[in-house]
Amino acid sequence: MMDQLEKFFYTTNTISNPSQIASDLVPIVQNCTTTKFPQTLVDYVGEVSEKRPQDIDTICKALSILLSDPQLWEMPLIGEDPVTFGLAFSRGFSEKINDGLWDVFADDHIGNLSIDSTNVCLTSALLSASAMKHNPQHVDRHIPQAVVLLGLQDPNPGLMPKPEKNEIYGVVAIIHLAILGDKMAARVERRLSIDGGVKNALKSLKQKRILKSPSSVKLLDVRVVSLTIFLPLTAQH
Repeated sequence: MMDQLEKFFYTTNTISNPSQIASDLVPIVQNCTTTKFPQTLVDYVGEVSEKRPQDIDTICKALSILLSDPQLWEMPLIGEDPVTFGLAFSRGFSEKINDGLWDVFADDHIGNLSIDSTNVCLTSALLSASAMKHNPQHVDRHIPQAVVLLGLQDPNPGLMPKPEKNEIYGVVAIIHLAILGDKMAARVERRLSIDGGVKNALKSLKQKRILKSPSSVKLLDVRVVSLTIFLPLTAQH
């Protein structure tokens, strides 16, 4: 099935048109009867996002088109609990993003601290923010918001800070805020306990030198995530 999905998403060496990807997926969704296919689709999207982060926005557009069809969303599937295709995919997709943001599969408790495309926290942040932008995921998801608050250095002890990952979480926060703008900032603002809100928190990241790598500093200065500007994440490897 993974090979078949690869042909849908990549008819050539470059990613296919979002509408074409969605169209190719429709018959597979219509014929699936269990939660196996939505989970396979989630796993494929997660795998591609780590390997080709420059294609994440297109992937999320395709998923948005697919999931906007109410008949496909409401298709009943067989599982431990009665579930629809849309709900099964959404749950699995959210779990995939959350696991990536927390880097739960790291070989040690710290995880990858590199600011580049090898860091699953950062590729997951791109996937998370793009999914919220195009609606396969809702902006009110708890885990992405919590990681954004950690990245902004919110002092709430309930957030379980990891000082060694301050720069990583800082970049995760900026990615979400840059891609989603007020859509994320307004929600974070309500929970942020730093005086001056998001704007002050971002200034503080620079003043406190939380962001050390040149690419992190550039991202903060530009405050816009462009998949051609943030080269350490989008370069082919």
